[in-house]
Amino acid sequence: MVPRTRLSYEPEFRRQMVELTRAGRGAEQVAREFEPTTAQAIRNWVCQAHLVERRFTGPGHDRLW
Repeated sequence: MVPRTRLSYEPEFRRQMVELTRAGRGAEQVAREFEPTTAQAIRNWVCQAHLVERRFTGPGHDRLW
């Protein structure tokens, strides 16, 4: 059995996929266009970006500085 390898994507590529999804394109549509990216990977990146943005702009953030 051959072990599966995991593809690594550049941060800029991930940002572009998140932006396309936020602009209204579905994760499945973006994944088909930018193979071998999967729709689930794109959904994960969107979720991760949301969490990071919320962390730095959420309630109480201004009190930390």
